[in-house]
Formats: sequence, structure tokens, C-alpha cells
Amino acid sequence: MMLKNFFKKKKVPKKFIFVVGSGRCGTFFFKELFKNNSLTETYHERNNLLTSFYQFAKFNNFKVNYEYLINSFKNVKIKKKIYFEASSYLSLNIFNISKSLNCKIVVLFRDPLKTCKSLQAKGWYNEADLKNYSKKNNIGCHTDSGIYFHHNFSRFIPVDKEYLKWINLPQIVKIKWFWNYIYKFLINEGKKLSKNKIRFINIDKFDYYKYLDLCNWFGCKPHLDIYNFKKISKFSLNKINKKKLTIKKSELKKFYNNYKFSEKKLFKI
Repeated sequence: MMLKNFFKKKKVPKKFIFVVGSGRCGTFFFKELFKNNSLTETYHERNNLLTSFYQFAKFNNFKVNYEYLINSFKNVKIKKKIYFEASSYLSLNIFNISKSLNCKIVVLFRDPLKTCKSLQAKGWYNEADLKNYSKKNNIGCHTDSGIYFHHNFSRFIPVDKEYLKWINLPQIVKIKWFWNYIYKFLINEGKKLSKNKIRFINIDKFDYYKYLDLCNWFGCKPHLDIYNFKKISKFSLNKINKKKLTIKKSELKKFYNNYKFSEKKLFKI
């Protein structure tokens, strides 16, 4: 069977599945869940420099041709029927993508404090980067990321009055601004799509039976039994939580008192 798949001719995908969110929300977990499915050719953040740039362009309202982004999916050749990509770098372009491709979209979210602490552990908006921010000319984050240059496109910076407020907030609250922005955008864009095209999923409550339901929605037969589902869940979700931070009470208070729109909306979905 493996030899047969090796020599199988590649074709353009018939269907697409995109899994998006804020980052540190379970996209890698979903890639692991579906990577061995017989119908899905699965990726995590494929072509991250391209997709993060187009996300950066959307955030900053740059006039760019989105056809190149669409064609990077439309013209890709795969061995299986369904192209599956989990990537937070696609979050701001789900509407553009869905207009052009036969796709379904999953928006993953989880407890905002857990997510933001995980992003802080990854270095988001740290002191070393703060010195590069400018009040006058500040369209993006400037990080010393080396081979991870796409971080310069993915870590947005607010502008004008919002920037003046944001720059004086604790690091964890700066990150919540980003978290709130991404999900506010996704909530509003999701309203433009038909209900059978998009689902919001709380990763903290995602279990085997929801996995089975999702497979049915995707149109692919589930290949995991409950034992292997739990095995992947334990490994992948522990990876998200592996770095723990202690946040001061004064910072927590500001965290809960700022940027509350998405938090209120998501946990009613």
C-alpha cells in the first residue's frame, strides 16, 4: 500500500480544509490528528513566509494582489484528494480564500490566558524587541528572529492611539490585544460565510466524539481509534502547555479588564 502511494500521480486538490486561530491554539495538534488520514494531505504552516506576508498585508491594508496567495493553494499538486493545512498565518485571509477555493474552515481557540502565556514564553513582544518599536513609523514588529524572519510579519503592532495605550501595558496584555484582534476578525469574517463552511472549536473541550463528527463534516473517514486519539492529544496538547509562566496579580487584573470582545463572544459559541 505504501509503495502504491509512492508512485501515485500527483493532482491538484479537489477540496481544501484550513485550520486557523491565534497560534498556540492547537493547529499542530490538528495536523497530527489528520496527517495519516487516507484522504488528507496534511501540512502545518506550509510556506510560512508567503502566508505571513499576506496576513501582514491584510492587517496593514496594503494594496497587494491576493491571486498569488490563492494560486499557491490552487496550483499545488498532492497525492490525496483533500489539501489540509493548519496555520495561524491564514487567519486574516479566510474570506479571500473561501471565495476562490472549495474549502471548509476550522477556527481553533482555547482559554485566552493559557494561549497568551504560551505566546509570551515564545517571546512575543519581549523587551529586546520593544526597543525597535517606533511611535511614528510602526507598521510591524521587528524581531531578531534569524531563520524565523516571518515572525516580523506575524506579530502585529497597533497604530495611532491604540499604540500609545498598548505600548505601556504589560507584555501579557500586549499579547491579549493580538489574541483579541485575531478572533474579533475571525468572528466578523465568519459571519460572511455560510454555516456549513466554518466551525469554531474550543480545543480545551475537543474530544474523540467531536473528532468523529468533524471527520464526517470534512467528508473523510476517521482513521484513529479512541486510544490513538488520546495518545496524540496528550503529546500535542502537552507541547502547547510545556512552558509555564507566573503572572503578577496586577498584570492579571489588567489582562482581564482589557480587550474583552472576543473572550465574551467565543465562549458563547
